[in-house]
Amino acid sequence: MIAYMGRYRIEGDSFIMKVNVTSMPTWLGTERVLLFHIQGDRLQYTQKEWTDSVLNPERGKMRTVVTAERVK
Repeated sequence: MIAYMGRYRIEGDSFIMKVNVTSMPTWLGTERVLLFHIQGDRLQYTQKEWTDSVLNPERGKMRTVVTAERVK
């Protein structure tokens, strides 16, 4: 599990969060840049950059895509 929160801003198709609480100590004080797309009731977001796997270094570079859908 990875969790983080903080103030955010929207710039074009980027969601940028200044991390002030996190389960990943190296993320504290950084900005997380996520690309997002909204279509109907579905929101998808992903990291802007490919990153090293923080959970399993043997997996190499990875990009996580999160999908959320509004419950009706």
